Amino acid sequence: MKRNNLKFHNVPEQQNETRSMLINTIKHLLIEKLSIYCDSILIDDVFRLPSRAGNRPILVRFALFHDRDRILTAFRGKREEVDPVFRIGEDLPPRIARARAELFLLFQQCIAEKKSVHFKFDKLIVENTTYAYDELQKKPVRVDE
Repeated sequence: MKRNNLKFHNVPEQQNETRSMLINTIKHLLIEKLSIYCDSILIDDVFRLPSRAGNRPILVRFALFHDRDRILTAFRGKREEVDPVFRIGEDLPPRIARARAELFLLFQQCIAEKKSVHFKFDKLIVENTTYAYDELQKKPVRVDE
């Protein structure tokens, strides 16, 4: 189930990586980058995703949604302080990932303008106004809910 998954991007690969090496790498990153001490965090599975170039993302499946949410919240809170190349993101279905990719430019503009902005599934919420990407118009459109 994707709900408990997170993707760790731009983590350098080691030669002949094993599952236990990846778990140790993730735990080290949580301590070093996010100050999360992870003795109580349970990891169900961890592996590298196939990728065309560069460091392949690491997919981590947590046993508890609470742990996944705590890590994602900590990353979002420290995004400015953390190494700008290192990223943690949700493991989203392709339809939602495409919609967010198309809305990302608007997201960046809102961040630059210091507006309150966040994604909710395939929608972008900007100061209580909801936007969705319209495939026909090829642009973000306001959604009246």
